[in-house]
Amino acid sequence: MAFPASPTTGKNGKVSINSGDGVLINSYGMTLQPALAFKGESFVNRIYLLGTGKTLLNMRPALEPRVDIDGIIDGLEITPGTANDTVNISAGNILVDNVVNAVSASSGVSVTRPAATQGAWVSLSVNKTTSGITATKGADGVGGNGIADLVDTYTGAGGKALVPVADLLIGFLKLTNGAALVLSSEVFNDDREWADTDAEILPNIGGVKIPTALVKSHTGSLGREVKFSGYYFDTVLAEIGTAKSWNLTPSTNVVSDSTFNRNISQTEVSGWAFGFQQLATDPKVKNIMLNHQGYGAIRLTYPNGGYWQGAATMAGTFNCQTGQLNSISVSGSLLDEPIFS
Repeated sequence: MAFPASPTTGKNGKVSINSGDGVLINSYGMTLQPALAFKGESFVNRIYLLGTGKTLLNMRPALEPRVDIDGIIDGLEITPGTANDTVNISAGNILVDNVVNAVSASSGVSVTRPAATQGAWVSLSVNKTTSGITATKGADGVGGNGIADLVDTYTGAGGKALVPVADLLIGFLKLTNGAALVLSSEVFNDDREWADTDAEILPNIGGVKIPTALVKSHTGSLGREVKFSGYYFDTVLAEIGTAKSWNLTPSTNVVSDSTFNRNISQTEVSGWAFGFQQLATDPKVKNIMLNHQGYGAIRLTYPNGGYWQGAATMAGTFNCQTGQLNSISVSGSLLDEPIFS
């Protein structure tokens, strides 16, 4: 919808808020955005969205969203085997759909070496369902210089071996030709898929942002998943029929810093506040105050259909005066930058 481009009155504008907690989803695989602009900056392979119709996240403390990534918690160390071309994997634990699964130790895992004079990467991975260990050899390098011809990418000759989609990468071996014991110096923990997660919730766009892009070390079109558990509000937004006016106001703060060489100060938008008025004939705001700890979702619509929306904290003042209609004055703050649609 377009932003209003010509003078019009507010008649037929709308205010909608949530009438419940929304829809619960558990360990829902979000969609990676190859490039997404957020707050004026483009993020490459760092933002994941829930998808169509799953925009506003429920952020109240009793229903705090959870983000998790399947990965290794501890253990699963690679050590040389006692026979040629074998390695051992110690016992450990992995996290799958936020459930901890124990993985037994594996001894004598066979690995395949490259052709004569060549080098190759061999990946070691653990299956998330069976906990089985898989060794996958990458394409031999070219040039006849052994491991000197290997590259750190996951494609092409001498590249690292992609692991199955249903596996978690444990580590790599860097091997030359010829049957021999695997050496400790040939074991590498590059790109090991740990389970720890540092993700920023982006409630108003229904997604999360991670600090750095996850390495695409898996076969097929699916990369490593970032999973969401929690509620989203979209399906429970309902209009307040007696709303009379609304406003949305960016708030600012000043960021200052001093060093030995200079002093800097800049003003930036630090949040968004809103307010609206309604007659006291609709219990939605009352229910948000009493049943939802003051957390909810707001959509503020222009007469032409364009609207602002966001997950928010809100509070209402319930007015009852002689000679006047009972009314409710609501104010609040968005939990993130608002969406305009």
